[in-house]
Amino acid sequence: MSDTRLRGAPPDLAPTSAPPSVRTVGVTKRYGRRGVLRGITLTVQPGERVALLGPNGAGKTTLLRILATLSRPTSGTVEIAGFRPDRDAQAVRSRLGVVAHQSYLYDDLTAEENLRFYARMYAVEDAAARIDEVLERVGLAGWRRERVRTFSRGMQQRLALARAMLHRPSVLLLDEPDSALDRAGVRILARLVEEQGARCRGRHDGVDHPRSGPGVGGGRSGRLVAAGPGGARCARGGPRRGGDRAEARLPVRRELGRIYAVAWKDLLSEIRTKEMFGGMAVFALLTIITFNFAFDLTGVDRAASGAGALWVAISFAAMLGLGRSIAVERDRGSLDGLLLCPVDRGVLYLGKLLSNLIFILLVEAISVPVFGALYDLPIYRPTLLLGLLLGTIGFAGIGTLFAVMASTTRAREILFPVLLFPVAVPVVIATVRVASMTLSGTTGDVGRWLNLLVGFDVVFLTIAFLVFDRIVEE
Repeated sequence: MSDTRLRGAPPDLAPTSAPPSVRTVGVTKRYGRRGVLRGITLTVQPGERVALLGPNGAGKTTLLRILATLSRPTSGTVEIAGFRPDRDAQAVRSRLGVVAHQSYLYDDLTAEENLRFYARMYAVEDAAARIDEVLERVGLAGWRRERVRTFSRGMQQRLALARAMLHRPSVLLLDEPDSALDRAGVRILARLVEEQGARCRGRHDGVDHPRSGPGVGGGRSGRLVAAGPGGARCARGGPRRGGDRAEARLPVRRELGRIYAVAWKDLLSEIRTKEMFGGMAVFALLTIITFNFAFDLTGVDRAASGAGALWVAISFAAMLGLGRSIAVERDRGSLDGLLLCPVDRGVLYLGKLLSNLIFILLVEAISVPVFGALYDLPIYRPTLLLGLLLGTIGFAGIGTLFAVMASTTRAREILFPVLLFPVAVPVVIATVRVASMTLSGTTGDVGRWLNLLVGFDVVFLTIAFLVFDRIVEE
C-alpha cells in the first residue's frame, strides 16, 4: 500500500511551518504470521486530501485504525500533527475526527444524548451551542430527540459525521464515509471535508493512482485522510504545544465527570431496554429459590449453605451481565468510539466498572431480601452488607477487565468464565466466609476476611487501572 493524492488536490499548497498532519514511517502490522501492512510510509501536509486505494484485504482499514490509535503497529512510527500515539495518545486523539463502518453511536440514546456524551468526553467548550450547530449542518436538527435505533443507515451516517466534527478536529479519517449517504448527505460530507482545508473538486472514488505497489490495486473503494489547517484545535483558538501538557493533567473534577458520563450512558441505555438487568435479576432469584427447595438444612449448616447459595446466585448473575455489557458494545462498534476519546483509558475502566457495579448492586437489592425471607435468616446486619459490598466491588473489578479481554475473541462466552473465576476465588471465599459467620453469629475472625477483601480490591483495581490501556487495544 502506498499513499496517493486525490485528483484535484491543490499542487501549490502554501508553505507552512506546521508539522505534517499525518506522517508514518515504515509502519508494519502483523497478526501472528500473517502480514497485513509492510513498510507503509505516508506524509499528509496540512490542507491535503489523500485517498488510500486497494482491494478488500489490502490493509486500508488496518492502517486507518493505527492512525486512529485503535491499533498499535508491529513496527514503525506514526505522528499526528507532530504528536506520536505511543507517547502522547490523548493529544493525538483530541485532533482526530473518525468516521468508519460503525457509527460509534449508542442505539438506545437520542441523537442529542449521543452528542452530549461525546462533548463531555472531548471537553467541548459551549457544548450545547456546538451540538445545535452540528445537528443543523448535517440536517438532523428535527430528529435530535429521536433514538438512533429509529434512524435509517443514511441518517446514522450523518450523525456519525456530526460526532466526528463535534470537537473541531484538525485531521479527518474517513473509511468509505459516503457508503450509506444520499446525494444530500454526500454534499454535506464534501462541505465538511472542504472546511478542513481541502478543495473538493471530485468525490474520493474518482482518484488517480499512478503507481501500484503492495496492497494497491485498481479498486474504486477508498479510505480518505483529510487534513485541516495545521493550526486547528479541538476548541476555538490556535495551537499551543505547551497547552497540551496542561491537557494531559486534567483536573480531577473533569476526570470524575467523564467517569460519571460513561456510567450514565450505560445506565440510561439499560433503563430503556432492561435487557441485561432483567436477565441478571431473574437468574439470581431462580438460583436462590432452587437452592432453598433443593436442601433442607437447619442451624449453622443452613447459615453456611445459605451464604454459599447467595453468593453463587450473585456471582453467576454478575458474570452474565458483565459479559454481555462489554460484548454488546464491542459488537455494535460503540466501544471503539469510546476508545477514540482523548481520555485516559483508566478513566474509561472506572466508568465501566461503576456502571457494572451499580447493575450488580441493584440485583442484590432485589435478591438479598428474597434470600432472607426464604432462608429465614437475619440479613440486615452491617457486617454482612459490608462483606457483600466489598466482594461485589472486587468481583465487578475483575469481571470488567476480563470481559473486555474476552470480548475480542470468538469464544468469549467460554473464555470469560475461564479467566474470571480462578482470579475471583479469593473474593468468593472471603465473601462467603464473612456471610456465613455473620449469619451464624460467630464473628470472631470476620475482621480478617474483611481485611482480605479490602486488600484484594485495592490491589486488583490498581492493577486493572494501569493495564487497561493494553487490554483494550489490538
